[in-house]
Amino acid sequence: MTKGFDGRASRLGAPKGLPEAFECAPGVWVDRPLIELPPFTDSKKHVLVRPLARSGIADVIIGFHEGKQGQAIIVKAFRKNDADTRQIVKAAAKRARKLDHPGIAKVVDLLLWGDRLFLVREYLDGIPLEALIRSALRSGPLTVGFAVRVVLATCRVLHYAWAAPGADGKPPRVLHGGIHAGNILLSKRGDLVVTDFLLSSPLLADPDVELDEVTDVHAIGMLLLRMLSVRRRNDASKGAIVPPPEAVGELVDVGVDADLVRIVERAVDPDADQRQQSISEIGRDLEWYLWEHPDRVNLSIEVLRLAAEADRSRLPGQLGPGIWLWDANRALQGPFDPDDVVRRADEIRSVGPTWAWTDGQKCFKPLEELVEEMQDA
Repeated sequence: MTKGFDGRASRLGAPKGLPEAFECAPGVWVDRPLIELPPFTDSKKHVLVRPLARSGIADVIIGFHEGKQGQAIIVKAFRKNDADTRQIVKAAAKRARKLDHPGIAKVVDLLLWGDRLFLVREYLDGIPLEALIRSALRSGPLTVGFAVRVVLATCRVLHYAWAAPGADGKPPRVLHGGIHAGNILLSKRGDLVVTDFLLSSPLLADPDVELDEVTDVHAIGMLLLRMLSVRRRNDASKGAIVPPPEAVGELVDVGVDADLVRIVERAVDPDADQRQQSISEIGRDLEWYLWEHPDRVNLSIEVLRLAAEADRSRLPGQLGPGIWLWDANRALQGPFDPDDVVRRADEIRSVGPTWAWTDGQKCFKPLEELVEEMQDA
């Protein structure tokens, strides 16, 4: 276990779930692009800082780009690197690069390093919806208005990816293929961003699986069913796992309006022909519901309430509050109190060039720049 600048042990320990080379010598690595993408920077050097989470298909790592003002990145290190996986990820990256929408995370690179395949996307200062759902189990049930508005905002993003005319006047025709609470991020302002288009576990497990808009409709229905099921707080597992489609009949018992139950029931119907046939159709259904059942739910306030209950240090995609330092020895230290960093800046500099991260920012800054900003504040 590494030592902090005050001699105390770091909370981090060795990175987990990475190739042995990373565990022995984390730090700068130079990519070898698999596909032709506009260069992120001329130097194309990324720094891997810390594993954050593990999904069924990849390890998620936070890092930054040394050559672009410390811009933070999220790196997905796929566990499989067979021909089918490379083909699927390459195709997904190329199609995702064509999507230009504030609600879609931008893909910046696709790399091959050693025996691992890496997808690099922009860092987003958002809290995964998954973490907010789990937080609701402790802080109180999700309101119906919050659940409907989050799902409706997700529908609008998916509709753009499928049907919005591009620069050439043609729609992108990009499906998501596996939307769930883990690839939806919400900022404290209530902004919503969707990640991982065409990179779902079922698709990577079976390259021949057929996707269409009705597939996304079913996933949207299951997401809404799960969020509404959190209202049953007496059973924590209702929010921790995805309830079966037949659980939709139980929603009326916890105060969900029958009009909304019918919308969800149709979306999760086992018979695809009985579901809404497009994302725009289920989106219109949800807009109609909000029109008929107005409320005063504010997404930003609800996110702040749920985030306050969540353990920030354990949220996927987050380092947690405080200041984190990435030193010349390629070791991540923290979190530190801001006043302590300012007071002991000279001591920290003696270690060598140091990059600093503060919660809520999208870049790692040189320590001197951060200290100067805090002294001027």
